[in-house]
Amino acid sequence: MNFKLPEKSAQRKAFLAKNPELADYWDWRRDWFHRNPEVVPYLTDKMEKAYEFAYSSEEAIQKVRENQPYFTWDEWQQVLPNHLRNLVLDNIYNDENIPEGAQNQLEEIASQLGVDYDHMLQLIEGSIQ
Repeated sequence: MNFKLPEKSAQRKAFLAKNPELADYWDWRRDWFHRNPEVVPYLTDKMEKAYEFAYSSEEAIQKVRENQPYFTWDEWQQVLPNHLRNLVLDNIYNDENIPEGAQNQLEEIASQLGVDYDHMLQLIEGSIQ
């Protein structure tokens, strides 16, 4: 069964009208890949690997590269368990220290994301400002 409806066809428009969450997902996916271009080759098929995102300047490209993973606060909430999320927020807003056990858990998450602990905290803070 083929689920690909021709672009700009009446069938596709009707399907998207009945399923607006699909269009929302496509928009989110494009935006996420644009903010995190290094993962594109790992999460897409061969056709999309060649897709290049348009950035306004070389500085914009550099900013995106430096800020990966470039998550929104909503996306960070999916990565961080509630207890860690609350401790990070207390650290950001109230300058409270993060307990050693929680810091170890956050360091593990940072390692899995390919960044160091301090950089991850900066990225999280940047996502909520």
